[in-house]
Amino acid sequence: GNAAFLPINSFDVPYIRSIGMTMERYGELRSITYAISICLALFIGWFADKFHPIRVGMFALAVYAVIALWAGFIARDIASFSVAYVAHGVISGIFFTGTASLFPRLFPRAKFAQFASAAGIILALGFIGVPPVVGQLLDLTGHAYHYTFVIGGALASTGVVAFLILYRQFLALGGSERYTPPS
Repeated sequence: GNAAFLPINSFDVPYIRSIGMTMERYGELRSITYAISICLALFIGWFADKFHPIRVGMFALAVYAVIALWAGFIARDIASFSVAYVAHGVISGIFFTGTASLFPRLFPRAKFAQFASAAGIILALGFIGVPPVVGQLLDLTGHAYHYTFVIGGALASTGVVAFLILYRQFLALGGSERYTPPS
């Protein structure tokens, strides 16, 4: 799931330069994004506690997949990029806030650090591997940065499938009421 946001987060500055956006406008968009995210954070945390971080993460990734794929086709000027970029930031904030308690809720208490460090290694490999691959694809397209949204949408779609598999396992192990982590 986390990898879905990397294409935009890694290439947003060259993207804005390619469409002629000023750094000042870019800073304004980031401020708007953070302001919206701060206003939503408490509600998203409550929602994750009530409905489980798996469901919130799956929902956020599904919404992000739709928005990112849409943005990949329209975000070619300052106005359309602005809308897409704020949506990207807000949905990624929903994902990260909504899934913040995922590992403590899924991993066995006695082996939490072991499981969390293994998950951290997998996440780090994604953070290391995705940007260079996206960069190579951008080189092949002549730096058509709108493809960063398409790639993010594809990664989010893959993340939704992974969350669906995780959710099925979660239900098989007792679900919200009786979940017992594997040991």
